[in-house]
Amino acid sequence: MGYYTYHKLTIIEGNDHKTNYELEIGELSDYGESPFEGQIKWYDMEKDMKNYSKKYPKVLFCVDGRGEADDFVDIWKCYFQNGKMFKTMCTLTFEEFSFEKLAE
Repeated sequence: MGYYTYHKLTIIEGNDHKTNYELEIGELSDYGESPFEGQIKWYDMEKDMKNYSKKYPKVLFCVDGRGEADDFVDIWKCYFQNGKMFKTMCTLTFEEFSFEKLAE
């Protein structure tokens, strides 16, 4: 059993505009053309992207993820550069209530 997730790749900086990063990542991760086409179960995404980012140490990659539940619980971004990773999760906050904000 697994969990389907949409993945989107963005090159934040260092793009050489010659390399097909999506295709190379697809070959590395055994997903064929690209793991960024539709929902997939990419169990080793973090490990794969850390390893792949070592091949292009000056490129800053960002992988956005949205889980199959399509709620705010499983939305995240992972940044990768030269084998290092930073992951941040989406947080949902509500504006604080005050009586002055009540309207008819």
